[in-house]
Amino acid sequence: DLLMDALELCQSLQFDAAKTSTFFSLVKRLHARSVGERLPVDRAFSAAKDLLLQHSVHRPPYSVAVFTLADTHKLADWLLDHYFRHYKLYQYAFAPRVKVNIRSRHPSDYVEKAPMLPSLEEAVTEEEDLKRREDEAAVVEAERVAAEE
Repeated sequence: DLLMDALELCQSLQFDAAKTSTFFSLVKRLHARSVGERLPVDRAFSAAKDLLLQHSVHRPPYSVAVFTLADTHKLADWLLDHYFRHYKLYQYAFAPRVKVNIRSRHPSDYVEKAPMLPSLEEAVTEEEDLKRREDEAAVVEAERVAAEE
């Protein structure tokens, strides 16, 4: 719709083929840059002014005067009314979508789990535990001595 409206404006202003082509390309280039670089509205408007100025002042090879000063004012007003008034809509509709992959994890995945403790019914006194360890050590020592023989 934007480009069609730009062509209709050029017809209503009775632009020749060079002016129509230049303005059409200017709008297309402005829109592509604004969407491609995700320009904020103030930077996009500054880019539009720069493009209009490049085509309104005759300074070869940097710029060529295609539009008159009156044309430039009309085109700038049209851009304000038709493009920049709906700029956020154009950005939303044409800007490439950013895909984000989100992986959620339960907070307990990050917490170290405590070892399972034996129940109090299975508890032994300190003396019983010491005797059990001594018996285990004696068995290990007996196996070592038997292995050496």
